[in-house]
Amino acid sequence: MSLRSNATVGISLLYGTIIVVAVVWVFLTGRPSLFMYPGAEPATLPELAPDRMLVMALLGIAAGAVVSTASLLLSRHVRWFGLLDSFFVNLIGGFSAGELILMVLLGSVAEELFFRGAMQPSLGLVVQALVFAAMHTGPRRLFFFLLPWTVMAFGTGLFFGWMFMYTGCLLAPITAHLTVNTMGIVRMRIRMRRGDIPAMDEILEQFEGKN
Repeated sequence: MSLRSNATVGISLLYGTIIVVAVVWVFLTGRPSLFMYPGAEPATLPELAPDRMLVMALLGIAAGAVVSTASLLLSRHVRWFGLLDSFFVNLIGGFSAGELILMVLLGSVAEELFFRGAMQPSLGLVVQALVFAAMHTGPRRLFFFLLPWTVMAFGTGLFFGWMFMYTGCLLAPITAHLTVNTMGIVRMRIRMRRGDIPAMDEILEQFEGKN
């Protein structure tokens, strides 16, 4: 099995485990639904009217588009964010479109189920956002380099958590997360096809001021 295949299987297992943990967490706390915020009306997802679900999905898409646009503008006008953008293009360079789609779908759904659906009602809005941000960092050498990504993850965690409370359902945060990840992957694939991406070592050297 290739390194790429190993990575795909590993990521799939990771997100699958996160979903299972979220389901077990909610079951142990006695909540009636993983998808609905405690006290929200109606109490379960099947009871939601189709028109309300459509509004929530559209709200999530719009919110995700706003976050993605902000990220794009930062990458174009702030050097640090531009280097981060190139860094992530290098990371996804070895994966096919199908593998990236799988990661986007699994990642968006699993993270919303766990952080917003399971963790937030138990530990609160800020705590889940802090843990979400902590999961969006890297090893010690890359910690400071990836710091803007971590800070943006914290802000996004707060935003998505607020949507969960405001709408009473995970549908809006999930579609927002899907939109952010999809737009980000599409933008990075376009950059990858242009072939104007520096190598990983060169990116880090530029960040450290060696070039």
